[in-house]
Amino acid sequence: MDGTHQDAHVVELARERFLAAGAARTDVAVRKQILASWQRSQVAGIDADQFDIPYEPDLDFGGRLVTCAQPVLDRLQEQLSGLAVSVVLTDADSRLLDRRVGEPDLRHQLDDINFAPGFSYAEHHAGTNGVGTAAEGGGAVLVVGAEHFASRLRPFACAGAPIRDPITSRIQGVIDITCRQDEATGLMSVLALWAAHEIEQVLRQQAGAGARELLAEFRLRSARTVDAVMAVGPDFVIANRVAESRLTANDREQLRHRARDIAQHRSAPDVRLLLSGGEAMVRAFPVHTDSRPAGVVLEVTSLPPVTARPRIGPARSLPGLVGSSPSWSDYCQRLRRAAASGVPALVAGEAGVGKLASIRAAHAETRPQRPFVVVDAGEGTADALANGATVVLRHLDGGTIDELPPGHVGDGWLVATASSPTTSPLNGLLGAFRLSFTVPPLRHRPGDIELLIPELLRRLAPGRQVACSARATRVLLGCRWPGNVAELERTLRRALQRRPVGDIDVADLPADCLTSSSRRKLSRLEIAERDEIVSALLEADGNRVRAAAALGIGRATLYRRMSAFGIEYVGRQS
Repeated sequence: MDGTHQDAHVVELARERFLAAGAARTDVAVRKQILASWQRSQVAGIDADQFDIPYEPDLDFGGRLVTCAQPVLDRLQEQLSGLAVSVVLTDADSRLLDRRVGEPDLRHQLDDINFAPGFSYAEHHAGTNGVGTAAEGGGAVLVVGAEHFASRLRPFACAGAPIRDPITSRIQGVIDITCRQDEATGLMSVLALWAAHEIEQVLRQQAGAGARELLAEFRLRSARTVDAVMAVGPDFVIANRVAESRLTANDREQLRHRARDIAQHRSAPDVRLLLSGGEAMVRAFPVHTDSRPAGVVLEVTSLPPVTARPRIGPARSLPGLVGSSPSWSDYCQRLRRAAASGVPALVAGEAGVGKLASIRAAHAETRPQRPFVVVDAGEGTADALANGATVVLRHLDGGTIDELPPGHVGDGWLVATASSPTTSPLNGLLGAFRLSFTVPPLRHRPGDIELLIPELLRRLAPGRQVACSARATRVLLGCRWPGNVAELERTLRRALQRRPVGDIDVADLPADCLTSSSRRKLSRLEIAERDEIVSALLEADGNRVRAAAALGIGRATLYRRMSAFGIEYVGRQS
């Protein structure tokens, strides 16, 4: 390391002051890169003296990154043979995929701090370290001794360098070189950077012909037009400057789904979509190599309005609905415009996301004097439209409708709901619609959850003064909500049943709210085991030693089962 023993002592003192007061004096030898990481670690709520590293066994240990890194890791292992040095490869989330270490003593020391495959050294778990800080900061980093945020890591020095995808430039993983603190040298950073570069070269060589052809098509279309262009591949999305400046995040998400549906069905229709800036014509150019889809390039051209529309103010939620996130407000604005113009529209979205509720609200705001009809079949649709009604065809992708009425019929507005806008039962019906858009799922607008909670409680418990505690609210904000608003409502209803009087706390929430999303469906036995663990942690106020004792299992076993079920922070007061 560049510095002396006195420098290390100064950093140690600065760390102690930072942990005590939350700030480091500017006249001490603390590099800006390290200080910024300390601050992020503190904001993440990491306890410097409590070292809890989550374990996740279901990682892609044989994926593309590991395969491409294998020859580089083999070469490093041979070159460093006999030295007290470890070489580690992680994924983009700082989870260890491979570890090479020759000296047994160092291997045992690394095992003691769970610096091993399957464990996550993300900065929000482990604090400042070569792996997580390189991934978080996006550049190479050397962390020595007391520069680590966590006390358990102070005996070590580690140098990390991010590995970037050659096409998208996104971080795919991190290569890390670790040794004991007193053996640190600045050459560790050079070695990590060299290894990352070598792995990136292999990734570039292994990039399939499909990715190269998709990129070539994207460049060709971008050069020939002044419009927005996007390329959507299996693992990446690229947008030109026009797309980045004109299309909102919700627009790009809608176009990404459109492109992947086109690639799956091997069709390339020109479609009109209602984006945040108005109607647009979207042309699709699928790219195939060896009869396999490589991706789709989309060219998006803005269209002038087809009919005069009433003046509509800034994007905002629809009356009676709650939400202020940009994606939700943009969706409400597009639906509002479609209702005002009467253009037939298809509304797609996951179950429980509020498709019918939003359509009803748009009708009430823009067509309050017109009838509102909801049907699950096509009978009587044309007559209702002729009478000026808003007709909602629910579950169009799962119904048996063979034919829809054409475009505008009288003054009516035809709008349909579906879970996916391109499922096969719809293929013969899509011609009846001019516009389509997707209701953003609740997990894509977490800021709206905090607004929905008091509104849903008011509806579920009218006349009762009830709220969620700050801890319960934080738990609800961390859930993924695959069932969207309907699932949040069911969860609050169950919590109210457990807490008939007073505010809702963490213990009143269902156990599945206290675990992260699982990759698979749990068995009944696993659900019972998960609930027992959650109950024990709640009773122990998050103390894992006491919870393990109450369950009659070892603490290591408790950690493994918590990791398998995605249980985090249960029972902690902070």
